[in-house]
Amino acid sequence: MTVQYTYIDSPVGQVWVAWCREGLVSVGFADQPKGAQIDPDWEYNAALRCPAVDQLQSYFAGTLREFDLPLVLRGTEFQKRVWRLLATIRYGETTTYGAIAAQLGKPSASRAGHSPSAPEYGAALRKEWRGSMPARPPA
Repeated sequence: MTVQYTYIDSPVGQVWVAWCREGLVSVGFADQPKGAQIDPDWEYNAALRCPAVDQLQSYFAGTLREFDLPLVLRGTEFQKRVWRLLATIRYGETTTYGAIAAQLGKPSASRAGHSPSAPEYGAALRKEWRGSMPARPPA
């Protein structure tokens, strides 16, 4: 899988977008030591044009509220379940760790969002996709 990335300007600073034929790989803030990072194997392409760049620019311009992007989810099966559930949250809606855990059939896992005792659940909620949700996961 060949992944390319580029930088775009946003109202909150420069953002990078990583894309491949299958869809959106990752999004992150430039110059941030924590959170999503650019993989050294990805190719920089200053002229990259892809649906993710177009939709993010429209979102930042205030003309788009819902993303319609295929996501390349990389993680455990449980993390992917969490991300697919997060993708169903509509623009302007809110939820809680408890509600997400209950929908996943693991109501006691809600404490894991902030707990090292169940790192997989917390990692799924904190991982790089938080900035690009909601978006439509691949079928």
